[in-house]
Amino acid sequence: MARMGVRIAVAGLALLTAGCVSNDPRRGGFVGGVAGLWSGQYDENVAAQRAELQQAREGEGEEQRASLSLAQDRDRHAGEKARLTREATALDRDLAALRRRIRGLQDRAAVNAAQASELDRQIAALQEWIAAVQADPALDPAERSRQLDESKRKIAGLRAQAEAYERAMKPRSAPTS
Repeated sequence: MARMGVRIAVAGLALLTAGCVSNDPRRGGFVGGVAGLWSGQYDENVAAQRAELQQAREGEGEEQRASLSLAQDRDRHAGEKARLTREATALDRDLAALRRRIRGLQDRAAVNAAQASELDRQIAALQEWIAAVQADPALDPAERSRQLDESKRKIAGLRAQAEAYERAMKPRSAPTS
């Protein structure tokens, strides 16, 4: 009879702990851990966690590549901005030289003062425009480059006008017979 009581107690404990068994050793205790090992569930859980870790590492690699790409873009844009700044500075130097040339023409009596003043006004307007292009942070590099190229064309036109005025100032020799 004592044996029967022990059997009933063991059977009762088995029934009570059957609901507590989990394939996860953290939740099911020793019996759950053993059951998880025997059923292969523990290995499946480990494999799933490894796959999750691998995905996280791949995501981290993608983030690092994206960060590197952004850094390269930033460096490329910084280089482009520096190049455009150098170009604008060179244009300013050209304009300053042209302005000195025009002022020299104004000093000569043969030059029409109104024409020289108009050239000087155009140069001042062009200098202000170039400064505005340089100072505009919202201007993308392609548009900035296009506007600086347009400035170069305008400077070439002003230079041609100044040369025409210089030629007009040179004394003409009398035709020989």
